Amino acid sequence: MSTVRARITALALVVSAVVLVLAGRALLTVLDDQLTTQGDAAARARSAELAEQVQLGTLPTRTPPVTDDGLVQVLAANGTVLVRSPPTWPTWAIADPAVAFEDLHALTLTARRPGGRALRVWRSALVTDDGVVTILVGSSLESASEATGALRTALYFGVPTMLGLLGLGTWYVVGRSLSRVDRVRRTVEAIPEDDLSRRLEPGTPDEVADLSTR
Repeated sequence: MSTVRARITALALVVSAVVLVLAGRALLTVLDDQLTTQGDAAARARSAELAEQVQLGTLPTRTPPVTDDGLVQVLAANGTVLVRSPPTWPTWAIADPAVAFEDLHALTLTARRPGGRALRVWRSALVTDDGVVTILVGSSLESASEATGALRTALYFGVPTMLGLLGLGTWYVVGRSLSRVDRVRRTVEAIPEDDLSRRLEPGTPDEVADLSTR
């Protein structure tokens, strides 16, 4: 009985572990994709707004970032920062200015300053009478990394806890079921061959009770 109990518990743990690990990885992927998608949508919208302001000649000197850790920079052809997001990012350009017209596209870069932070930036460039104007809108990759890292830590501790509780529950339930089977076996063995009138008590109506009535 104990071997059957152990095998069933082990099988339940293995199957559950595979399901939980796959579900956890899928959850991490979905979270990362969702954060990236939201950031990209905001960055594209801000880029379009700044491009329109460049064409109309109504650029402000400062503009808020798309996220708390985000950035906005508009660069002149010589690399001078015409517009920036205050106050996190300084006055120097985080990337080289474009030399020609560029469609809006995403890129991952490491800012030369400050701190060499990894960034996901939407970049575009417009040709104006004063030269090529480069628009950079994006956010630090640290926020998405921190969010997925927190979830990964929760899963790291949560999955083993869930598996432990599942293993204990399975061990208990299977043990209870097998103990009833063992009682039926002992009762049958105790019935003498010359007294077949004795009957087994079915107990709780289930498969074991159905077996004891046959």
